Amino acid sequence: MLEKLQERAWLGLVDTFWAELKSKATFGILVDSEQTKWLVQVKDERLLLWTHDNRYYPPGRVEDNQAYCNELRWLGLKGWRVPTRNEMLLFAKNQKNPLRQGTNNRLRDKYGFNVEEGYIDLDNPNPTAYKGREAPSIPCASVTKQVLVDILIDLPVKLSSLSEPGRNWLDGWEDHLNTSMVELDYQVNRLPKIDPLTFTDINKGIWEMWGQDANTLEALNIRPRDPARDIRPGCVAIDFGTSSTVVAYETENGRKELMRIGVRDFYERIEPHHFENPTVLEIIDLQSLLSEWTEEAYRPDVRWDMVHCSHEAQAKLRDNQSDIYTVSSILTRLKQWALRQSSDHQVVFTDQQQCEHTLAPLTQNNPTRGEWLDVTGDYPFDPIELYAWFLGMTINWRGRGISLEYFMTFPVEYPREVKEKILASFKRGLQRSLPPTLVAQPEWLNAFSVEELASEPAAYAVCALDALAIQPGEQGAAYAVFDFGGGTTDFDFGYYRHPSEEEEDEGFERVFEHFAPAGDKFLGGENLLENMAYRVFSNNLDLCQKYQIAFTQPLDADPFPGSEIYIEKTQAAYSNTMLLISELRPFWETPSTAEPDIEDKTCTVDLFNRAGEKVSCDFVIPYGELADYLEQRIALGIDKFIAALGQAFTPLPEEMHILLAGNSSRSLWISRLWGLADDHQDALIFTRMAECFVNDTPALHIHAPLSSNPDAPYQPTAKTGVALGLLDLRPGGVTKVINHTRQQSMGEAGFAFNVGRARAGSFLVGLAMNSRYEEWFELGPQREGIFELLYTQSPLAQQGTLSSVDSEVKRLRLRLGVNQKGHRVFAKATAPHQISLVTAVNLEELAENRTDNHQLLELK
Repeated sequence: MLEKLQERAWLGLVDTFWAELKSKATFGILVDSEQTKWLVQVKDERLLLWTHDNRYYPPGRVEDNQAYCNELRWLGLKGWRVPTRNEMLLFAKNQKNPLRQGTNNRLRDKYGFNVEEGYIDLDNPNPTAYKGREAPSIPCASVTKQVLVDILIDLPVKLSSLSEPGRNWLDGWEDHLNTSMVELDYQVNRLPKIDPLTFTDINKGIWEMWGQDANTLEALNIRPRDPARDIRPGCVAIDFGTSSTVVAYETENGRKELMRIGVRDFYERIEPHHFENPTVLEIIDLQSLLSEWTEEAYRPDVRWDMVHCSHEAQAKLRDNQSDIYTVSSILTRLKQWALRQSSDHQVVFTDQQQCEHTLAPLTQNNPTRGEWLDVTGDYPFDPIELYAWFLGMTINWRGRGISLEYFMTFPVEYPREVKEKILASFKRGLQRSLPPTLVAQPEWLNAFSVEELASEPAAYAVCALDALAIQPGEQGAAYAVFDFGGGTTDFDFGYYRHPSEEEEDEGFERVFEHFAPAGDKFLGGENLLENMAYRVFSNNLDLCQKYQIAFTQPLDADPFPGSEIYIEKTQAAYSNTMLLISELRPFWETPSTAEPDIEDKTCTVDLFNRAGEKVSCDFVIPYGELADYLEQRIALGIDKFIAALGQAFTPLPEEMHILLAGNSSRSLWISRLWGLADDHQDALIFTRMAECFVNDTPALHIHAPLSSNPDAPYQPTAKTGVALGLLDLRPGGVTKVINHTRQQSMGEAGFAFNVGRARAGSFLVGLAMNSRYEEWFELGPQREGIFELLYTQSPLAQQGTLSSVDSEVKRLRLRLGVNQKGHRVFAKATAPHQISLVTAVNLEELAENRTDNHQLLELK
């Protein structure tokens, strides 16, 4: 680690030297032990080295000049060469060049030189290159800052500049080393700089110096510290979300606190929203990032000028939505990327150096417990791992301590395979945030763990019922969670009860039983915004045609006639959608206490045409139509919730607590439809429940999403409640959670679809959502060896009211392996997104295994 810090100090020195040369358009002087000199010049992000001594100007033709340069090994470099015409003119025309002598741009009073393209005459301000002439050439080498660092470390040289010829820049190396030490945490993610007393105080010290020899420590005046002394006893809970991620942890006295990740200033006054850390990465310099990321396994030298995360990355996106190059460098929806398969459209991004990269689908690269990670070779770039590393670098900050026990929560419908991939990414990322001097002690690496603990809505229910002071009573309290987030809406149902005698004897004080999870995979705040933008584009097709504007289509949106002309998957189309979403966001986020303005308005939006050029468009935004869309779409989500509730509770309880969760539940439209604004019993939820359940309708207690309190920033909210609730569920705690669906599915998520066929224009369910795995269900008759299979994730299917041509219904026309009269089609769930099909006369034939025409299907 010390060697890396020393190298970073040298690089800091070279950065400062480079900035000096660039700002003053001057030259540096590099002198070796034999007093041989080279001129140092800035060119773009690199440095050009030129020989200062005309004794080393090789004469002849260009090929002779280059042959001479090929043999040079000055400063240990092999890359000496004949300069290009542009490099030579940049060198010669600089008025501060000490070799300028004579008239015009002559060097050493010579005007004729060979360059890579041929002979040029420096008396001509814009000389043409001619082939085949004999002339001298000035050898040069183009090097990176890192190569210059290597020269300064390996060779006895002096470095000065023409602006300060008496100053040896290498004398300032110790200052840069001190700066590198002080900014160890700041350079990673803008954590506070290290206090000088930390280096010397008897009760402090530096983790990175643990194990260094005493002479080195004495010379640097640094006290080492064993990082094992700073291991914290509590655990950390992580709610990895589509839009934002929340990190909660236990203090030493058992209190629960939250963390901010990637903020601009950790000294600013804490606000509750700071703890909703955007799940966003801004890739500034991918090549530099990957170089460091794959060089060191633990605490690699990845710096803030290579990549930003969370709040800073989100601010950059919000402030630069009209800059296509910035937008294309920012990765959002990392959680959605984890769901992609190899057959899906791949994510392509471009960093801010215009380096393009395609993200391969996420794989399960699970580290072996207790073994040192290997990041060499073909180590894949995994943005979720990188994001987890940023979380870990803040969690395991020297000002807080080191955590080895982590728990995560996932949406109810995520298959085990996807959860294990994300868990593996977090295991690697969080483990890589541990100090290498701790990982070198095997007993602590063996103690490190990252595990799934509960579903998101279940964790929220634990926190919310406690925050609302709801008691289970003698019969237990029935609850239902409507978790309306940025990507999806999850439903979860259960009972909060007192422990049984046996459970009480085990030390549990309360029990949560939950079951029959469901959801609406397209009802999320960001998805609603995308659909709103799609509608605005569709209402302004005349301008889209005039200015050649393309845009994207949401996954759940219906195409319109001629839409194929406008719908693209290009960066420009994606940027256009993002720009319009930015314009519409204030309308969607209208506070529940305000009245939205639904008059149509014309606004000017800067968008990109198909050539990537920015154009200003005066779009008409139909706010009234958008308000109707939001109300209808959320009402559909409520209908699905009611349908899922009816399937979950049999019989229905007499009363029920409905817990609204997720940031999107704070919207005006939720307040209206759930009767929160004025507590009217004629709100949609009450009327639809009465229509569905008539006299069996439970008495509903609807609880608004937990709100923030500036005076109590750690108080749970609609978003942070999931992570805080997860801490209550930690192993060894007094709260027991029983997940019936997971028990029934042997640890796997429940089956995620309703599968069936069309009958009389409606969806007829044969194999229902959350059905037991490996149990056969009849779908219907096959006709002429063909079966048209329908499937959906909408809970409405089980009510029999879903149209067979609804946009949420997918259809597969299957050619079966047999075509026998009397055969019917049967299906069984084998995984959350997979079924097995077979034809047989009846279930008895299947039970006796008298058929072998099985067919596996992946449902997407």
